[in-house]
This record gives sequence, C-alpha cells and structure tokens, in this order.
Amino acid sequence: KRIAQDLHDRLGSMLSMVKIHFKSVEDGIQALQSQNHQQSERANSLLDKACDEVRKIAHDMASGVLSKFGLIAALHSLKKSVNSTNQLTLNILDFGLEKERLNYEVEINLYRIIQELLSNVLKHADANEMTIQLFKKEKNLNILVEDNGIGFDPNNQSGMGLKNVLSRVEKINGELTFDTGKGSGTTITIDIAINKNDKS
Repeated sequence: KRIAQDLHDRLGSMLSMVKIHFKSVEDGIQALQSQNHQQSERANSLLDKACDEVRKIAHDMASGVLSKFGLIAALHSLKKSVNSTNQLTLNILDFGLEKERLNYEVEINLYRIIQELLSNVLKHADANEMTIQLFKKEKNLNILVEDNGIGFDPNNQSGMGLKNVLSRVEKINGELTFDTGKGSGTTITIDIAINKNDKS
C-alpha cells in the first residue's frame, strides 16, 4: 500500500509537473526547428504513457488492500490518494456493508468500475468534487456516483470509457443508468441483485 501511494503521490506528481512545464512552452514551440518539434512531441507522448503506467501500477497494487480488507477499505484508500493531489475532492459514503463482505469477484469488478468512472471524471469532466454512495439492503446493492463537472452529450459517448464500465456491470449481472447533459454534471446509478451465494 505504501509503495502504491508513493508511486501515485510522488512519482506521479513529478511526472504531472513535467507535463505542466511542457505545456507552458507550447506557445513558442512552433518557433523550434521541425526536428526538435517532433522530438518534443515524442517526449510528450512518452510522458503520457509513463503517467498512465504509474496510475495502473498504483491501482493494481492498491487492489491488494481490497483482497485483504474488502471493497470499502480499498475505496477509502483510493479516496485518500485522490484527495492528496488536490485535483478533486472524492467522498465515499457506505450503508449496510459494515458487517459483511461481498463475493471477491463482485468486489474487484465494482472497484474497477469505480476506478474507470473516476478516471473519466479526472480526464473529461472538469469537476472539483465527486461522491460515491454504496447502499446495501437485503439482496440489493445500489451505487450512486455523482460529479459536479461539465457533463457530456449522452448521444456521443466516444472516449468516455463507458463501454468498459457497461461490460463490467453486465459481468456481475447489474444495471447501469446515467443522467447527464452539457454543463449539468453526471449522475450514474448501478443496481446489483446480490444472491446469498455472493457473500464471502
């Protein structure tokens, strides 16, 4: 967990700062010779890939927290990591999951779904706050994900990563609905029927 946080918070932050410095010289980059311009673009592309890999490694390692302590513990660990960047305030609220865990397959898919939704918000939503609510009652689990960002056109979902989210939701026999629009933020609801066999 500590290594994952160091990767995300220290190395990830450093790479992000390098990206910011690269962006600061974009206005004058046209004055560079064509070859130097191409080298700069290649370096920028490599930095993008490096930032993505750091996030993936950190998330993969953090999922060990999920295996040992469960979904809620992993989400609170993710919350701490996200909030430390000061890019977004992430809130986690949970009800009915205090005494028992879900099946690990369900937990890992839910964690990946929430990671994907979080990544979408960070990349596209221009939001400063995101709230995730998990509510379990008897055999039903409801997850509500809200952000105060710019929203998106529901008829144009390309690049939003929703296909991966939908695929994972279907894998655990859930249903996903969303309410969004340009400038109105986004609310995503996931409903899952939990059988007795799904408890760990």
